[in-house]
Amino acid sequence: MSWPEMRHNRNIRIRNHHLDPKRHITAGISGIRLGIGCIICGALIWLAAWSGSGNAWGQETEEQAEPVSAEPGKLTDDYAALPPSRICVEAETGLVLFEENADVVRPPASMIKLMLLLLVDEGVEAGRWTYDQPVTVSQNAQRMGGSQAYLAAGNQIPLETLMLAVAVMSANDAAQAVADGLWGSSEAFLEEANRRAAELGMSQTVIRHVHGLPPSDGKSFDLTTARDMTLLARACAVRPGVLRFTGTSSFVLRPGESPRNNTNTMLTSFPGCDGLKTGYIRASGFCVALTAKREDIRLVGVFMGYTKQDRFNVAAQTMESCFPLVTRITVAGAGTVLGKPVPVRGGTAAAVSLLADKALRGVIRAEDRPRLKLLCETPAWIDAPVDAGVEVGTARLVLPGQSDQEFIVLDKTPLRTASGVAKKSWWRRTVEWFAPGTQKQSE
Repeated sequence: MSWPEMRHNRNIRIRNHHLDPKRHITAGISGIRLGIGCIICGALIWLAAWSGSGNAWGQETEEQAEPVSAEPGKLTDDYAALPPSRICVEAETGLVLFEENADVVRPPASMIKLMLLLLVDEGVEAGRWTYDQPVTVSQNAQRMGGSQAYLAAGNQIPLETLMLAVAVMSANDAAQAVADGLWGSSEAFLEEANRRAAELGMSQTVIRHVHGLPPSDGKSFDLTTARDMTLLARACAVRPGVLRFTGTSSFVLRPGESPRNNTNTMLTSFPGCDGLKTGYIRASGFCVALTAKREDIRLVGVFMGYTKQDRFNVAAQTMESCFPLVTRITVAGAGTVLGKPVPVRGGTAAAVSLLADKALRGVIRAEDRPRLKLLCETPAWIDAPVDAGVEVGTARLVLPGQSDQEFIVLDKTPLRTASGVAKKSWWRRTVEWFAPGTQKQSE
């Protein structure tokens, strides 16, 4: 039985459970029982609608809920009392435009699902799996709490559908189904997730759960920092596959159901926002990792530990204020003459000009534009003969560092000879040697 058919038949069974035309009793008792039956029927139908749609109104209001088995303790209260963290960076370079408490270690809640999205997309690119392959829902997935798609164990669902449920609805059961289905177990997934986090430079991050829910078995929370999360978000933001899922504002999980809206409302309220992930548990506060692109500038922002009201407001204000702070510059195009001509010993020409092999570009703070410098490294001379297009030096676009000898390299390009220079003949060199006023070159 297919996934939509199974869900449809479940609804039919629920409705039939309340039909009982066989009873023939007195009108008075029948009326009483009919009234009680209507009340029970209405309640069960309401509960069935709630279980199939995320809540009574068929709409997900927030991506996480504290599981019943999670006892609030001192650790939860300590994390919940931390000051909010926020950071905004330029996505390509990681240039920090604004930060506040960015290195405070705290739980990321459902934002940690970005690691699942990243690893799945990288796996598709590597040929480990495909988005159209079916994934069998595990028993672990069916038992998940918090935000969920209400998956039934044994169902086979396309990987793409599950990833949409993870990205849009923040469905914990979908995340668990993917981890179990593709990696075989949570443990195998977490091993790869933590290895990938280390490769990204997320030195303050420990991932202990697939979904980001609070620990219910005495284990520690997932832990990270806003700065670490920008590394993960930047890795996701360069992958069209991840942005396709996290940038989806709504989707229909099952035929006939109402659309599920993305928990990241900034997709529709903040110009240029095209993806990434929200998160909430009591220990983490309300969190969001965002990316937005305007013209040729893409920013990534991470905001953690806010109230529900402040999360998107602070994120929008911060991202909006950071866009004017950064600019993309091009100093020299390919083929531009750079630096001084290089002397040619024994050549028919005294020197040869050098051309940039490619354009020199960079992303900088707008206020740093006057500080830009171009450094050209070339030899004192070259010997003839010289062919055109030979690499003989390097040009670097830099910003001064903290000392006179320190520079931040934004870009570099090889320098190539603009033309060929032939070697002088023996006769010409002899004539020039004896000619009055001719500068003698050592050979």
